[in-house]
Amino acid sequence: MSQFKSQGWLPPLGWRLLLIALLVLGVYFRFVNIDRKVYWRDEAYTSMRISGYRIADVTQSIFTGQIVSQEQVQSFQRLSPDRGLDDTMRALSGNPEHPPLYYLSARFWAQVFGTSVQAMRSWPAIISLLAFPAAFWLCWELFQAPLVGWIAIALIAVSPFHVLYAQEARQYSLWIVTILLSQAALLRAMRTNAIASWAIYALALASAFYTFLFTVLVAVGQGLYVLVMERFRWTTTLRNFLLAGIASVIAFLPWVVLILTNFARVQQVTAHTGAQEDLASKITFSVLVQRWGTNISRLFLDGDFRGIDLNHPVLIVATVAIAIAGFYWLVRHAEVRVWLLVYCWAGVNAMALILPDLFVGGRRSVVPRYSIPAYLAIEVAVAFLLASWIGGKVRPRGLKVVGQVLLISLLLGGLLSCRAMSQSGGWWWNKASNANNPAIARIINQAERPLVIADADPYTQQSFDIGGAVGDVLSLSYSLDDRVEYLLAIEPNVPEIPPGYDVFLLDPAEPMRAQLEQQYQIETVYERSGRKFLSKVGDRLQP
Repeated sequence: MSQFKSQGWLPPLGWRLLLIALLVLGVYFRFVNIDRKVYWRDEAYTSMRISGYRIADVTQSIFTGQIVSQEQVQSFQRLSPDRGLDDTMRALSGNPEHPPLYYLSARFWAQVFGTSVQAMRSWPAIISLLAFPAAFWLCWELFQAPLVGWIAIALIAVSPFHVLYAQEARQYSLWIVTILLSQAALLRAMRTNAIASWAIYALALASAFYTFLFTVLVAVGQGLYVLVMERFRWTTTLRNFLLAGIASVIAFLPWVVLILTNFARVQQVTAHTGAQEDLASKITFSVLVQRWGTNISRLFLDGDFRGIDLNHPVLIVATVAIAIAGFYWLVRHAEVRVWLLVYCWAGVNAMALILPDLFVGGRRSVVPRYSIPAYLAIEVAVAFLLASWIGGKVRPRGLKVVGQVLLISLLLGGLLSCRAMSQSGGWWWNKASNANNPAIARIINQAERPLVIADADPYTQQSFDIGGAVGDVLSLSYSLDDRVEYLLAIEPNVPEIPPGYDVFLLDPAEPMRAQLEQQYQIETVYERSGRKFLSKVGDRLQP
């Protein structure tokens, strides 16, 4: 583009060496200590479903009020000869809010490399590497300036957000790749108007649909972009876009039918993001704004490195300011076809989450994974800003130095964040639901003959797990010794406790706790934020 100086495909030697080093470090941080953090409940559900089990299968087999072993609990996290691909599809179809593309690929991966934590997380980490060429292609289609693409790759390589989700056995690294590919493919198709290009776009969009349902927001943003670019007129480009979009929807139609068939269930298990009770009701506008800023900052900075608080409010404000500057610079200095795509891309995603939270209530907009499309748009805008200042024809010339300082600062902050994350022994914010597992496991594992009692809500017998109790038990099992045994039940049943065990009560529902407190001495041994996560069951009370 005109604001960039003439340049080849590769950056100057110094920047080239820096980029290579960043890529090497980015790959390193995606795989180092990959099995160190807690394997939280959503990841346990991934292992469960690709192994061909539903939540109902788990509860009907081991939540029976009978003692079961660690081996029996862990058997629902491993592939077995009697559970084939058809069982995996049955398990996935029971949870249609999670489309099957990632999970089927993870099943094939597990058949070769196993279902250990290291193996399960290695697959999304490998997928995440595809974001590098996908981001470069997108930036080339947008700007025709290689420097923007190289800077985008550098930012993604050491982004703590990207590294974090690369190490999670879920679909989000694949969603990132499919979003980038669909945006790049759309731009190429509009530029060439070739049938093959539109077919590639349709395939990329269908792949994104089969990865995560929020792809519908990406598609709406793309549709708005094409309509505006074609000035709301019926043109060949608009026709081809609609045909490609219809083709991708038709390809996704079998899963849409499944979602509609199980719509009540989908609403039930996803209602927590729009709930008006408990945590959600306490989220005020100021808290929403604070969390939006924190989430944006985590694209570049996160954690605490040797006493340096990378989540300090000053740094959060600074990174948000850089993001805002990126969007401002984009609309002032890029062509309409460029900035309009980025604005539609980010705006539709952000507004679809923010507006319901503001007017209805809930916390959709503070769940980072839901805003991935908007975050990718932010990174593209920041990459364009920095590339313009560093390698463009800008005035004053001092902006080049400012751009270099900002880029080095963001990259250094990302490296420090990734270093802090890699050394974290237990959990990070995306695994907060099971952050207490290491502490709970240490207490249980110290007992001579531990027996863990837990209960699950009745919905689990229908493959619902609204409270996450089944997932919590499966998650905790990864941290417990093989000699630990379990006594699991469905509410409101209270199991009979056998003698001779060191009995622990794991975060039970209130009815179970109340009944046991009437029969036994109950001592809380691990409590956090007023919640009694683990209690020791003592002697039976005298009548």
